[in-house]
Amino acid sequence: MAEGTSVENVVSKVSDEAKQEMIAILGEGVKEAETILEAGRLEATEAVTKILESKDRQVDAVKRRVIGNAELAARNRGLQLTEETVNKVFQQALDKIARLESVGAYDDALKRILEEGVTSLGVKQVVCSCNKRDHKTVSKLAKEVAKRTGVKIELDPQVLNCSGGIRVRSADGGVVYDNTVEARLARIKPLLRRQVYDLLTGGS
Repeated sequence: MAEGTSVENVVSKVSDEAKQEMIAILGEGVKEAETILEAGRLEATEAVTKILESKDRQVDAVKRRVIGNAELAARNRGLQLTEETVNKVFQQALDKIARLESVGAYDDALKRILEEGVTSLGVKQVVCSCNKRDHKTVSKLAKEVAKRTGVKIELDPQVLNCSGGIRVRSADGGVVYDNTVEARLARIKPLLRRQVYDLLTGGS
């Protein structure tokens, strides 16, 4: 009986030691697992933060690109509308002038244009050109202006393809003063374009 009790004591002791060892091992395993889990959690949090930051940067970049493209498109459309409006105004002006009769105020305008060209060149002999419709009127006006200015004015028999006005050049062709309607309109086109653009954009 004593021998049986001794064996039981040994078994119990071994069992307790094994149990304690297992508990210790399990405890270390739990701590290691917790350490691994914590490291994983921190790593995952850092990764998520980086992804969110990257996403924010991408969203900002896309937003800036979209806004930039929209602003560029609006600016281009504004310029297109400006050019279309300016061209329309010019065409209306040319059409209106083309329908004018060679009388009254139009003749006076031609005379002023011829005088302006002659005096601007500052030479003693010039050649002037005009379109077919105004040829007869300019021939008459050339005599009046020549008499008043003392400049010899010759009318070019070759007519211009223009809506109206007069082109004056020195006899040698070295200096030209273009006072045709198209040339005069072209000179004010930048100013008109600026005014139209300001109207379309509210002066911005």
